[in-house]
Amino acid sequence: MCKLEIRKVTYRRGIEGNRSLIGVHDQLNLLLSELRRRKLPDDLVVFINAEVSAIEAAPEALLSRKIKKVQADILKLLEKELKLVPRNYYKNTWMPLGLCFFGVPIGILLGAVFGNMAMVGVGLPFGLLLGVAVGMAMDTKANDQNHQLDFEV
Repeated sequence: MCKLEIRKVTYRRGIEGNRSLIGVHDQLNLLLSELRRRKLPDDLVVFINAEVSAIEAAPEALLSRKIKKVQADILKLLEKELKLVPRNYYKNTWMPLGLCFFGVPIGILLGAVFGNMAMVGVGLPFGLLLGVAVGMAMDTKANDQNHQLDFEV
């Protein structure tokens, strides 16, 4: 079994003045360098290298969007296959879920108890806090199991 190397995304000529495009490039290269430090299966490395090649073939007008899509696809595959997630992944995922699944029902319950539906807004911060707490607990667990990348989106 040969060990494949993950390719680096190279800068194109003419993007020196575009700070946002350089930032997107640097963020993807940071992810790729973090992945180089880990032992990944060869089929994942082949997929990542194919995605990097697709970036180099993308037209310059769509380059930033393509880089972001490739990064999202790589992170999604890593989470699905190896349970590897970036820092604060679960916190950022559970924060809006806490608002929806905990905050609104708590607010409706408070509104029904006090007879004032304006209390729905009071439940939202509670849901936000519960979502953040659940997400942080899951992030801590992922870090303890070495399933967390030293990378943040």
